Amino acid sequence: LGWLITIVEALGAPLFAMGRLVFPLGLFYTFVYIMAIIFYHAPNGWYSSGSGVDGCEYAVLLVGALLLVTTQYAPAWITVPSHPFWQRA
Repeated sequence: LGWLITIVEALGAPLFAMGRLVFPLGLFYTFVYIMAIIFYHAPNGWYSSGSGVDGCEYAVLLVGALLLVTTQYAPAWITVPSHPFWQRA
């Protein structure tokens, strides 16, 4: 499992940066980081800087950023059409 994650991250990072396969890679990275938060970072607390332990502060920031980028590349069959607040009926 570790090798699979390493290979996908190594090969997927350039693709992600080039805007290719962003949605599936973003979902994969989000899943991996959420599992890392649950099993490793959360037991060490929230703060990750200055305390000498690996808290979940930065990992939560990464998950939020990944979800924001990933949703921008969601397929059309998943997205919901949005209406600006000034066009509400």
